[in-house]
Formats: sequence, C-alpha cells, structure tokens
Amino acid sequence: MIEKGIGLELSDRTLSLIVSEPSNKKYDKAVIMLTAGLLHKVGPYRLYTLLARKLASAGILCVRFDLSGVGDSTYIRIQDPLGQSKKDIAAVMDYIEDEYQISKFVAGGLCAGAEDALNTAVIDSRITDLYLIDPFAYSTPKSSRRAFFLRLLRFFMRKWKTDKYVREIYQNTVFQDEETIGYRSRPTREKTSDRKSVV
Repeated sequence: MIEKGIGLELSDRTLSLIVSEPSNKKYDKAVIMLTAGLLHKVGPYRLYTLLARKLASAGILCVRFDLSGVGDSTYIRIQDPLGQSKKDIAAVMDYIEDEYQISKFVAGGLCAGAEDALNTAVIDSRITDLYLIDPFAYSTPKSSRRAFFLRLLRFFMRKWKTDKYVREIYQNTVFQDEETIGYRSRPTREKTSDRKSVV
C-alpha cells in the first residue's frame, strides 16, 4: 500500500488530496471520503486515515481530500457551499478518472460528508454506491416526545435555579442518615459572619 499526497491545482483553487493505492494496481472502483464540516481529510479521531489504509490493504483505491477552504486546501470566498462541494467532488473524480482510469466511485462520509455525497450522487452518475454515516435525520413520534420532555425538563431546571420557593424546599430536603434508618434535615452551613474569629 502506497499513500500519495497530491495538490490538485484548479483554475481558482488547489485541493489537497491523499490517495491510498493498493499494491495490486487493479482497480474497479475508487472510494472517496468526504470531510464533515470543518474537519480535514484525516477525519474525526483519524477515522478516514485508518479506514483508507485498511481498504487499500484489501485492494481498494481510496481518496480523501479537503474541500475548498478546509484543512490544506486553498481558502476561497464561497457563496454557495453546497454547490462548491459538488464542484470539488467532481474535480477529484475527474482527476482519479484521468490518472487511474476509474469511472465508478463509492462516495460517502460522516454527517455533512454523507449529505455532500448524496447530493452529488443525484447529479453525477459516476457515483454508483454510497456509504453514509450519520446522514439526514427526520423526526418521528418517539423523537418528538423525547424532545418535548427534554425541553420541559430544561424549563423546570431553569425555574428551579431561579425560584426562591423551590430553593428553600431543596435546602430543607430530608435525606437518609447513613448510620440510622431514620431521616433528618440536611444541615445548613453556618454563615461566615456568624463565626467567631480566633485571635
């Protein structure tokens, strides 16, 4: 397995790629790993690095790269982030197609990388397969109930912190005595002003 660092120079920007080549040199498809948000091509906790090396050891060509403005790629002012991501992915696929004669790609990634892969696959037929880690999420009745109860809990927690009556109840809360089976009131700390100064 060989890893190559490549600076892919385009008309207005340079994309930073790392290609993990298998030793067998016979490629049917290439795997493209897309970054999530502001994370660079190493991936979260080196996920993409480790995954690319494992796949290359198994005979699969892998490409991981930084989108425009992320990591080692050139920073440019981006008006349309989604459109720019599609252009970057298409440019990388063009390079791999010219360099390695591969016309089929497996694209994917984590979170925003998964979304970019799916959006690009809709318009580019060279992407034949997808792997999506934590992609789009849709609410369900169960998730809606959970979110409602979490909001309710946060509301009461804020109320508890500010409500004098609730604080007084908490300060006089009874708790089980470790030595006896009975209960007693929580002891209050004596105020600094009540303490006698020792000279």
